[in-house]
Amino acid sequence: VPVAWDESRLLEGAVSQYLTIARRKGNDWWLAGLTVSARTANINLSQLLPAGKTYTAYIYRDGDKRNKVVVEKKSVTSATTLSIAEINEGGFLVQISENANLEMPNPETTYEAESSANELSEGLTVETVTDAELPFTSGNKIVGQFGKGRKLTFKGISVPKDDFYTVTIYYTTKDDRSAECLVNGTSIGNITFTGNGVDYLTTNCSWIHVEVPFKAGSNNTFALVSPSGGWSPDIDRITVCAQQSSNKNTDIPDNLYVVGSVFDSQ
Repeated sequence: VPVAWDESRLLEGAVSQYLTIARRKGNDWWLAGLTVSARTANINLSQLLPAGKTYTAYIYRDGDKRNKVVVEKKSVTSATTLSIAEINEGGFLVQISENANLEMPNPETTYEAESSANELSEGLTVETVTDAELPFTSGNKIVGQFGKGRKLTFKGISVPKDDFYTVTIYYTTKDDRSAECLVNGTSIGNITFTGNGVDYLTTNCSWIHVEVPFKAGSNNTFALVSPSGGWSPDIDRITVCAQQSSNKNTDIPDNLYVVGSVFDSQ
């Protein structure tokens, strides 16, 4: 995203409710929206684009949860009205460009922790949670009681070729916890999961990125093993994504993981 702009416009807004702005750099426009309550932004592109030309819109918006990002690409003209759904306390970013071949994030595949395809060692439980308790969980289920050496194995992970992939683990815990990470049965190190500092079952949700090697095919496994004398966090799901071509690793990285968090504003 540029840091200096040629033109800025306020497209719509209401004080303390929502805002949609547009900024131009050269021939490209960036649109951004923020909202307090769920709504749909309807953006008439005739106010931004000249007639008679086709552009490409690269859209980044919230999914059904705030820790899910949906990426879309579509052709637009000055006659297009972009309708973008915004969730509570959500938003979006759109780049409109003459270039139809800008690099986009690779698609993710989601694997739910509670799936019957996975292997849960004795003592692990599938727990149902409400949106009020954990609004960021996928399917309102998590795997809990994750301690005392118990093991959660995600099975049937499918990738197109031998390569390194980014696995994102979605979890919740109050205090810092850890787990050993195994890929296709081989340990690649221990992960420290940063706690939210609030509660063990809370509106705070966190994620952690792990870069791991998978083999071509659909028989890959990704497992987490809790300490024999301690606990690992409750697990919601993982996503698997090919690394961007500009950021590929050729060996298991020294820094195995990167931490991120989503915190509810309430």
